Amino acid sequence: MRTFRRFLHDIRALIRGRRTDDDLSDELDTFLEASVAHKMQSGMSRKEATRTARLEMGSTLAVRDAVGDVGWTATWEATWRDVRYGVRSLARNGSFTLAAVTTLALGVGVTTAVFSVVNTVLLQPLPYRDSDQLVRIVERAAPTTAGGPLLRRTSMRWSEMVEWRARGTTLSDLAYTISPPTTLMPTPEGSARLSGTLVSSNLFSILGAHALLGRTLDTRDQAPGSNTVVISAGAWQRYFQGDPAIIGRTVALKTLGFEAGFLDGTPLTIVGVMPRDFDYPVPYCDYWAPITKASPLLAWPGSGSVIARMRDGVSAEAATDEANVLGEALRPKPTSGPLSQPLPQGARRFDVEPIKEQAIAASRLALTTLALAVGVVLLIVCANVAILLLARGTARHREIAVRLAIGASRSRIARQLLTESVILCVIGGGLGVLLAVGGVHVLRSLASSNAQGPFLISFGGAMIPRLHEVVVDGRMLAIALGLSAFTALVISVLPMLKLSRIDHVQAMGLRAASGVHNDTRLRNLLVAGQVATATVLLVGAGLLVNSFGRLTRVDPGWNASGLLTFYLVAPQEYTTQRKAMLIDELLVELRRTPGVQAAGFTYAGPLLALIDHVGVFVPPGRTPQEMRGIPDVPQIRSVSHDFLQAMGVRLLAGRWLEPRDDGGAPPVIVVNRSLARRFFGSEDPVGQMVHLDGRMDLPPQQVVGVVDDMRQARLDREPAPQFFVDYRQVLALTQARQMPVPAQERLAFGFLSFVVRTDGDPARLIGTVRSLIGRVDSNVGIDAMLPMEQLVASSLTRQRFYASVMGVFAAIAVLLSAVGIYGVLAYAVGQRTREFGIRTALGARGRDVLALVLRQGLLITCIGIGIGLAGAIALTRYIEEMLYDVKPLDPLTYVAVVALFAAVTSIASYLPARRATRIDPMTALRYE
Repeated sequence: MRTFRRFLHDIRALIRGRRTDDDLSDELDTFLEASVAHKMQSGMSRKEATRTARLEMGSTLAVRDAVGDVGWTATWEATWRDVRYGVRSLARNGSFTLAAVTTLALGVGVTTAVFSVVNTVLLQPLPYRDSDQLVRIVERAAPTTAGGPLLRRTSMRWSEMVEWRARGTTLSDLAYTISPPTTLMPTPEGSARLSGTLVSSNLFSILGAHALLGRTLDTRDQAPGSNTVVISAGAWQRYFQGDPAIIGRTVALKTLGFEAGFLDGTPLTIVGVMPRDFDYPVPYCDYWAPITKASPLLAWPGSGSVIARMRDGVSAEAATDEANVLGEALRPKPTSGPLSQPLPQGARRFDVEPIKEQAIAASRLALTTLALAVGVVLLIVCANVAILLLARGTARHREIAVRLAIGASRSRIARQLLTESVILCVIGGGLGVLLAVGGVHVLRSLASSNAQGPFLISFGGAMIPRLHEVVVDGRMLAIALGLSAFTALVISVLPMLKLSRIDHVQAMGLRAASGVHNDTRLRNLLVAGQVATATVLLVGAGLLVNSFGRLTRVDPGWNASGLLTFYLVAPQEYTTQRKAMLIDELLVELRRTPGVQAAGFTYAGPLLALIDHVGVFVPPGRTPQEMRGIPDVPQIRSVSHDFLQAMGVRLLAGRWLEPRDDGGAPPVIVVNRSLARRFFGSEDPVGQMVHLDGRMDLPPQQVVGVVDDMRQARLDREPAPQFFVDYRQVLALTQARQMPVPAQERLAFGFLSFVVRTDGDPARLIGTVRSLIGRVDSNVGIDAMLPMEQLVASSLTRQRFYASVMGVFAAIAVLLSAVGIYGVLAYAVGQRTREFGIRTALGARGRDVLALVLRQGLLITCIGIGIGLAGAIALTRYIEEMLYDVKPLDPLTYVAVVALFAAVTSIASYLPARRATRIDPMTALRYE
């Protein structure tokens, strides 16, 4: 009851507000008057009694605060007064407030945006049920080179998966997936190429995934003839316009290439649509078809991927132990060849690895580096605002001293300073949240390759996995608020400690221009720390920018300028002969088109990263036995006779492929420089006979030309040995070897890729080429069409992302460091105005004063740069994997960083130094 009455009393006092303060003032006045009367009765005069009574009672304001500082209402009122005073104080110092709020907003916004990405990709579990229990089985083998990474294999044959499931006890279930590279589906606009997966029917139950519409696959879909399929939300919108009655409709899917026959064009009933964020096992998956008990995949010699769920209570160590027992039983280690080599000490052949590792392994280093870099930026922000607060605090020495002198407690002073810091951080944090939301959109845009067709898979769609999940949600807003609170605490500690320890008697007796040496040393230390950390960031950004620049200037072996590329999809029912006729007819029409200089065909264009071999390559004087098992088996590239010229490839020796090199002509090939150097050494390969596939009983192929290397997979990978064969001769070669028709078409036609050399901007011809394709064959679909330069830019998304983000971080760090140096020197000039005036009056020249100020700024810069370079030398080796053709200790980058930083900080130092030279001695001597 007493507590309740006290609560009612507090509420009444809070409501009465000013009247309560007046009542308290009346009580204090009454007490003071009574004390004066008592002392006058003792013989004192009224003046002496009043003075003595006031000394005994102390400051009226302090007593009133002490009496009123009881209960939660007093705390609320005191806090509200501090907030109002803090807002007025910050409003009076607009330039300081603007600088501090802008700096804080920048730090909180950038940090929150980057951490949103890091949190989603590295920290948050995958969006599946109990995703930490989802694993895959990894087989390791000894590296091919000393000190290299271990070889890894994560695939299994269906029969191995079934046996593992039957024998295993640590895994509750296993699911199987295989993703054919080409699946065709007829559409009203022509044939479409889909990216999809054949899965065991238990995949969705293992993942705990649910359909957006309809249902997922289950055990009933294993039955022969079930003919069901689940499609993605993207395919639903793209090919069926989001039809709400999609469940029950049918689609005809047909897989091509080595996976031909898995889906044969039989109509499949759509039973479900998956949510847009479900993308297992590959990004941009369009469909999931069940592996039935009658599927030809069950007897297929190839391999697919396996995902498993560990049983409850089973440790990773126990699962790994069992994996090695089962793995050795199902896959006895070879006695010869590369896989027979012993593993390094401590490494086990089989391991059970969380599936999250597969998703994030390629991006872990980059995102960890970005997280550390943005953490450094936040520290620089804190240091910068702390420097501003220290400088402002030094100018407030007299104000604080007066407040202490009239009775304010040191804790009250500290609370006021903390309140002002919190106000700054609330405003800065609010703006930072807005910047974070925009920053996430910018990061997603930078990380997206904007690829088309088959390049969605080749480029992975984006360099950051789970990019569609990255948002500034409630957790990120909480993190932003936490960062703001952390920043407020960090930046207010030093000013609170300094100002709350002021000796008010001494402070009120000192001139404003003296007594600041300790503060100056502290600010210099903070600025030197800023410069050091900014130097580390600038070196890292410089290395990445240098790496990206070299990558953009690398010679790919072909000329992307003025080149248009496109990929076609032929209908399922087209025969091999019909596809060959399509290629011939289209090339003829393209060459006749105004503005087209040349046109060519290849089974897979540059940067698609498609690799094929036809067997053991046997050069003259060697045997198939000698060549079997070599690590760099030459790759076959099926092309039209004028593809290499259209690409702008350089001919080094011999001749090009010609129209006469058709299927009935003697077999000929053109080899690249790497193949010629690797297999012919110093000999001239032109005119020599080779066997492409080790079939010594069949006619050999004659080398008729040597061309320069082409970077076919990625620009940052060295060219591999390759040979080029006219697609008509590829058909003849595969038919002579009685290869299955799907294999023939895979090697000869592949992805039906075309290139067009134009005499201007290739984008202008896109409409013309689309119309031409429709006239030649309206049943053909267009999978992708874009200028080759755009494709090259998309292939460099990962490197561009690294360089851009680190470059922005470094620019922010350098700018804040320059502001810090400027602020320190400008404050020092203001504090030393009398000194400079006296020096000038005594005969010092302007350049002497200039040198005096510049010396201080350059000294801070040199110390910071020196420490930063030492840190960069120690840390940049960790980003070596992210660099191309640049070493972590690249001297050019370090010299450029030092020169840039020295120039920026020199400008920041010169401005206040120049102001010091313009001080009027007479004004300075009157300065107070």
